[in-house]
Amino acid sequence: MEKEQEKLIVNLLRNNTQKEIAKIFNVSQTTIYKIKNKYQIETTKRGCKNYIKKSVDEMFFDDINTPNKAYWLGYLAADGCITKTHQKTSLSSKDLEIIEKFKNDTKSEHMLSTIEFFDKRTNKIYHRFSIQITNVNFTEKLCKWGVNENKSHTFLFPNIKEKYYSYFIAGLFDGDGSIYTSSNNTLKCNLIATKETLSFIQNYFLEKLYIQPKALIKVSKNSENAYKVYWLTYDALKILDFIYNGDKDLYLSRKYALYEQYKSNRPSRHRINIIQEFDYNGKILNTYYGLNSAAKHIGIHETTLFRWFKKNNGEFKKNGHIWKKEK
Repeated sequence: MEKEQEKLIVNLLRNNTQKEIAKIFNVSQTTIYKIKNKYQIETTKRGCKNYIKKSVDEMFFDDINTPNKAYWLGYLAADGCITKTHQKTSLSSKDLEIIEKFKNDTKSEHMLSTIEFFDKRTNKIYHRFSIQITNVNFTEKLCKWGVNENKSHTFLFPNIKEKYYSYFIAGLFDGDGSIYTSSNNTLKCNLIATKETLSFIQNYFLEKLYIQPKALIKVSKNSENAYKVYWLTYDALKILDFIYNGDKDLYLSRKYALYEQYKSNRPSRHRINIIQEFDYNGKILNTYYGLNSAAKHIGIHETTLFRWFKKNNGEFKKNGHIWKKEK
């Protein structure tokens, strides 16, 4: 067994039985026992001998009533791991910041683990960070929203308030989505989730953002209900504008930075006919790419909207809102 795997096993021995770890690595319990003795780790049936129950906000997922809770619900639905006994909620990522943010928001005292491994393909050493929250109450609150051990097959879009949809989808996206640009500077993004979840999201985007549903692509033969959907250029930017509409410190900075970079460097042809909708306090409510999208939302013809902008120098008031065309 490689040294990197041994280090991972040593970390897992803090909160897991030898039987559980042996199953994860598909080895015998004897192998795990030898590693335990090699590193002189004293354990009981449930883990380390000096293991002390760590505190966490057990009621965190009792109700999804803040942007942060909606975001973490989405992130765990995409990239979390739940044990069948509901004793543990685990989160692992190559981005340390996301683990630290989760630990901070949930007021968890559980330890962070770092795994160092060597990738033969790139000939580089990488790190992966994880946290395991061993708390039945915390995990069962999460499970009631559908984030359970079978979530990759059965997860449905949760019954939360619509004002938290963008944060939940942002969590899904940061957990199991991607954003990138092609050689011709075309913006692309995708998302992986269950067929039911993606269908709900696409129907919502059609209603609110006027984005036509795209084809769902099965991820692999081994994943019964895991699908992927792609969005390009204007549609991709509209979606990213929608999900990244809050405090940028909430989101995964690596992906958020790519979004901001594209917005600041996008070709001039993408700068025309971008319309923003504000309330009278100056808060941005929506961004529309193309006169047609904005006109449909207002309920007028595209030509009429063009004339209004021309007559009012790119800004006018309608339906209690302020409409501005980017110059």
